Amino acid sequence: MYVSTTAASHSADHTVTALSGPQQTAQPSQLGADDWPSFQRDTRNTGHNAGAVGVLEEPETNSTKIVDSNLRLSATAIRNDSIYLVGENSVVQKIDQSTKEVEWTADLGTDYDSYDPNPSLGSSTLLISGTDMVTALDPSDGDVRWEYGFSGDEASSVTVGNGVAYLKTIRESRSRNGELGTFHAVDVETGDLLWRTSFSPSSGQVSPSTRTQIPAVADGVAYFTGLNTLNALDVETGEELWTYTARDLIGHAPTVANGNVYVHGLNALAIDATEGTKVWETELDARMFARSPAVANGIVFYININHPTLWALDAKTGEMLWTFEKECDGGVTSAPALTSDAVYMAYRCYHRRPSGPTHIDDRVQAWDLESGCCLWSKAVAHDGYWQAPAVVNDTLYVTGRGGELHELTNQSDD
Repeated sequence: MYVSTTAASHSADHTVTALSGPQQTAQPSQLGADDWPSFQRDTRNTGHNAGAVGVLEEPETNSTKIVDSNLRLSATAIRNDSIYLVGENSVVQKIDQSTKEVEWTADLGTDYDSYDPNPSLGSSTLLISGTDMVTALDPSDGDVRWEYGFSGDEASSVTVGNGVAYLKTIRESRSRNGELGTFHAVDVETGDLLWRTSFSPSSGQVSPSTRTQIPAVADGVAYFTGLNTLNALDVETGEELWTYTARDLIGHAPTVANGNVYVHGLNALAIDATEGTKVWETELDARMFARSPAVANGIVFYININHPTLWALDAKTGEMLWTFEKECDGGVTSAPALTSDAVYMAYRCYHRRPSGPTHIDDRVQAWDLESGCCLWSKAVAHDGYWQAPAVVNDTLYVTGRGGELHELTNQSDD
């Protein structure tokens, strides 16, 4: 238990509370091609599964109704032939990956309503964040192992690295500029607080929503985003290493790769992960971007949330490599999933007619990662995509707001 001395350090704009105790120094385990344990798969939020074969030709689609009502589902967490999902009704389910049978169900209660609590798998825990609390479940049976409470009205999903769970919360406020942003580090096995760092509203470390601001962890640094800021904190102490301030709203999760942190404010940005200085900035025609960039093979991908658009940029220089833009109204709400060969994105198109109802086209599409050539495009049930796809081995998973899990696989030889 981390119950010994507590020390708080203050600066003009933030407070760090550190609880002494054993340090978490174990190296993260290697992810296999069949693992997708959290949002954007790894602690860096890259969205890249290098070992997966992926779905490179026109896929077969199997859609399974996971919840009885039309409620949106979280992104998937996948490990050991099991899929973990959270419904908008605050119900967590473990699903057999082969049969799609529900193995257990846990109801977390109404405190999780209206949020997007994407599940995150530690080595022996399943973590779900919601209003005022993070809950750790036993992945084998869904029993509650511990609960970590905090003072706030909204929390990001959890990033688990080296035995520590990192998340961001904001304190309830009627004023968008009056919220107090707090970053937390919690022991995954016990639920004990290791440290927390709070930033005052005047420093800009706030956001109208934390739900999409899932932290990234890499090389001893935890990266958090605020309203228009990117913060680098020491993973052991919570002390601020540097802060970068963008010209516009960030409001999404950071992505770490190639020695850079990739975010987007008014434009696409690469920030040096060590120094906190701008490496490059590329103007993109978007009013708002999706939840986070994704990175693979030296290419960083950005998505326009208001219009089906995908940009592929050189991760070192910011040079535009290729672009996809769909000629329709609609949008995309999350980052793509990547293998070393392909990019996968789910999006919605509205085809408006002079008379009669608007035709809705919910679609999943794949492109060659290097060239941008379309590999396939598949219409899927009108479900409205909210969360990031996941690709494991030769299968792609997409969840939607209609309570369905869509499984896309390569065509069988039969």
